[in-house]
Amino acid sequence: MARRFRHSIEAAPTSPGGTVPDFNMPNSMEVMSAVLAFVFCGLIGLERQLRRKSAGVRTHVLVGLGSCLFTMVSLYGSPAGVGSVLEWDASRIAAQIVSGVGFLGAGLIFVQRDAVRGLTTAASVWMAAAIGMACGAAMYGVALMILGLHFVIILMTPLLNILRRTSGGEIVELTYEDGRGILREVLMLATTRDVQTRILSSRPFNHGEWRGVEMLVQLQGRTGIDELIHEVSELEGVSSIGIADDTD
Repeated sequence: MARRFRHSIEAAPTSPGGTVPDFNMPNSMEVMSAVLAFVFCGLIGLERQLRRKSAGVRTHVLVGLGSCLFTMVSLYGSPAGVGSVLEWDASRIAAQIVSGVGFLGAGLIFVQRDAVRGLTTAASVWMAAAIGMACGAAMYGVALMILGLHFVIILMTPLLNILRRTSGGEIVELTYEDGRGILREVLMLATTRDVQTRILSSRPFNHGEWRGVEMLVQLQGRTGIDELIHEVSELEGVSSIGIADDTD
């Protein structure tokens, strides 16, 4: 059920020109809400910016501050009636933040080499909006708790990558000239090194008269992966090979 507020409104004094002076300085709680939204969302954006993602400190802070302001306006400044007693629905404006941030998040997600990229960055923008809303509603403890849990899962990612590598798995990006039997040679070298291969995606492309193939390959083996990558890099016709970047 929507949470509604009722406030009795008395006639406000008017100036000689008939206008109502209505300029209120922010109180301490409103200042605290804005400052915490700035700091919390800035930390989320800093982590994304250090990873060289498309949305950094500026985007996350703007989303967080905007969500904070929308929430405060929704709670304290959105009358839904006229008369001596005004009612307003505290969820009326704030509910639109979620759908609005969804459009921003959709713009951060794209497909490259048949792999979806930007999901974590889009989710972090959505998280910044949620934390900004919590700060705007003066739920500072909840905002701090969610911020902490956010960084717990973000910092677990490198650990999961280490566990994946110790288990003998790696995903590499391979770019080579088409029509020269490069893939066959790579598979033969992998068999020699006792490394299992699985092609995750393959995309042909043209660069002028040069016809190439971009490929994501999963390599599985306890040993020999580093040596295999080095040998493949020296094959004639191979443009590049390396560990696949984080797609988030």
